[in-house]
Amino acid sequence: MPAVTTGVSWTFANLSTDVINSYDLIPKGGVTIFAVLKCRPFKWWSGINMPCGAPLEIRTSDGAYWYNISNMWGVLGFSIYTKSGGNGVSYGQSNASAYMPAIYTFKASDSQLITKINGKLVASSNTVGSIGTFDNPLQILIGYSNGGSPLYRYYKGFIGELIVYGNPIPDSKVSLVEQYLSQKWRIPLD
Repeated sequence: MPAVTTGVSWTFANLSTDVINSYDLIPKGGVTIFAVLKCRPFKWWSGINMPCGAPLEIRTSDGAYWYNISNMWGVLGFSIYTKSGGNGVSYGQSNASAYMPAIYTFKASDSQLITKINGKLVASSNTVGSIGTFDNPLQILIGYSNGGSPLYRYYKGFIGELIVYGNPIPDSKVSLVEQYLSQKWRIPLD
């Protein structure tokens, strides 16, 4: 069972956020996150496209350790941060593809980070020494990141569903969840 799951749809403007305090999610050795996302086209006063922002961040209450998902200026990122540094993986995503509804899968284990879009692996990276254990109550920030420029903190778009597991689940189970989301949201897998 995932520690956090929701089928509620949220639409975010620049100043919206939900924070869930979770005592059930205590990652040991990584996480697996599924998200149905669609960035909302947003123009700044100069006419340039704004970054989509951060749809999800999971962090300890003391800020010592956290996972972050963001889409800044067309670069989709999935990162782990500790007080001693960070480790992440990124994927260059066009604005056109970010504005289409998609199923995103993010998985962190003690050996690698992966990012998948509609079931297709788009980025991976080693995570040697990055995975730790959460020892404090967690905050799950939906549609918001607690760090970085205010332009990047708030998600601008649609979050259809989030499913968060406090461990790196097997690939066979990842496929089952992706198939479930594909059928539910009518988003074809690659």
